[in-house]
Amino acid sequence: MSGLGLALCRPPRRRARAALAGLGLLCAYVGVQGVLRHRALELGNESLHAAGIQAQGVDALPQPFSPFNWKLIARAETDYHVAHVNLAGHPAWVPPWQVLGRLPAMARAYVPPARMAWTQRPRLPQARAERALAWQLWARPDFADFRRFAVYPALSAITAMRATPLPPGEAAACVWFTDLRYDLPAVEDIFRYGYCRASGQAPWRLYRLAYFSQDQRQRLD
Repeated sequence: MSGLGLALCRPPRRRARAALAGLGLLCAYVGVQGVLRHRALELGNESLHAAGIQAQGVDALPQPFSPFNWKLIARAETDYHVAHVNLAGHPAWVPPWQVLGRLPAMARAYVPPARMAWTQRPRLPQARAERALAWQLWARPDFADFRRFAVYPALSAITAMRATPLPPGEAAACVWFTDLRYDLPAVEDIFRYGYCRASGQAPWRLYRLAYFSQDQRQRLD
């Protein structure tokens, strides 16, 4: 966009040069990101081997705040392992203003390679009853769009509904799924779709949770 703006501000004879300069910068940026991604993948494989984690492969995803920030996702048989790293190894600096909220904690979560640690994320719950429930909801026909879209799907949470009045003796619950591509460190999962019901006999309804919210549900079906 900056190259396009520069080209439009130039006289007609110089617009081609400005456009070529912008294209060159874009190609250079893409090339640098490719090199950094390759380094992140190497680091992820080395770290997995050192930690003794058996994984089927590792992926590296660019992250906010710095081109050196990367998320590593390793796929195991029944779960994932996730790590956040800053390839340059420099400490994150964010102004300590309260108005920034959780941004400083998120930025500091990208640590130097020597301090990188893996967090285990299950695809489904370990408890048998919760696992059966999550699998039942995951396989529903009206959840097909999410299943096709998600690359690294995982259980986010199974929670009680707090904002709905309930009859005595009946339990209400929500089951949330996420895609690990879009979640950020040091905060709750922000990309969440799933099902809620108002009571033990009520039908499950499809919802999504608003980004960065605790219980701001939005009905989808």
